[in-house]
Amino acid sequence: MNIYRFIGAGLLVLAIGAVYRACDPQDVDAGFEDLLEQSILDYIVENDSAYSSFNAILEAGELNKTLSAYNPDGVGYTCFLPDNAAIDEFIEQSDRFGSLEDLLEDTEYVRAFGRYHVVNMGIKSDDFPFGALPEYTLSGDILTVSFIIEPDTSYYKINNQAPVSKLNIEVTNGWVHTISSALIPVTKSTYDWLEENDGYSIFKEAVDATGLESVLDLNIREDEDTDPFTLLIEHDSVFHKRGIRSFEELDDWISPDEDNYTNPLNPLYAFVIYHLLDGSMILD
Repeated sequence: MNIYRFIGAGLLVLAIGAVYRACDPQDVDAGFEDLLEQSILDYIVENDSAYSSFNAILEAGELNKTLSAYNPDGVGYTCFLPDNAAIDEFIEQSDRFGSLEDLLEDTEYVRAFGRYHVVNMGIKSDDFPFGALPEYTLSGDILTVSFIIEPDTSYYKINNQAPVSKLNIEVTNGWVHTISSALIPVTKSTYDWLEENDGYSIFKEAVDATGLESVLDLNIREDEDTDPFTLLIEHDSVFHKRGIRSFEELDDWISPDEDNYTNPLNPLYAFVIYHLLDGSMILD
């Protein structure tokens, strides 16, 4: 089951399949280390050869002091810790940063990047839900957990982006779980996501035709008067099963005799708006 959530609207995409939770994920170093003389920051600094890039991000984003202290709410922190290879991969795939130095110089982004990896609650893997974690990150976002089963291995994955490589490193102020890919902070609107994913092209054309792009292309962090919503959306393959292989065929099916698509009384307009739910909703 794949879950995506974006600024401007909570976008929920569900691809249904069988889900199982194994007791002991294979090929994942469970760790279970007792490091109660170390904080999260102490652990990162002590293992500098593996995590020096993220340590530099914490310093540039002024998060290092936070991760060396106790949570004032008394509930600890959870750090999903990307190694140097994960940060290198993130930069290599980025069209915004050419090097770690470029990233560190972008104060606003690096602050969000570091905080996106830290949940404002200590969470051991035994308490991972299937879906949303029970507390927000320090950037004000929600992370999700899925359990991936493959023929030779099984493992947790955060936000459908980052496999967890080592679980349950216990420290004085919470838990560390290492990840082999960096988490990418939420910076896109729902419409941005639709533009970047060709597999939802039929629905996107319906959004364009009905003029509802302006609804989906909002940033609730920039506009305090904008309320979040959740979009339930079909992949093109779902339409194909109904014999609908293009927007024109969708139009013929839903609104064959009316082409005033921007009219709220138009059947196609009603079809698109029917997919929007009030409020930011996520699995769990």
